[in-house]
Amino acid sequence: MRDGAPEGADFVAEWRLANRVVRTLTIRMLLLPEEHEVLAIEEQHEVSAYRQQWGRGPARTVRKEWTLERGADGRRHFRESFSFDSADMTQCVLDTVLQAGWTWRSLLSKDF
Repeated sequence: MRDGAPEGADFVAEWRLANRVVRTLTIRMLLLPEEHEVLAIEEQHEVSAYRQQWGRGPARTVRKEWTLERGADGRRHFRESFSFDSADMTQCVLDTVLQAGWTWRSLLSKDF
């Protein structure tokens, strides 16, 4: 979580994965104290050597990687070596807002 003032928000939650593909999930939040409400805009970016993708709005990104290994029995098997689900980050931020007694409102417009 960081200050969102440069992006016109109060707070920004961001996750970034950079290996062969750079993926970013950003949640910009604006607090409306009078209404006890949080306006949130979710954006996803993905850049690889071959393409770029961008999206706005609630979306789920699941990323898993497996490694092929030889087990103690000499047989090969896959072991999960990396796992990420963007819903984990989004849910954590959402739970924090709701537990504080605020309302969460997802927006699609880039302007608050």
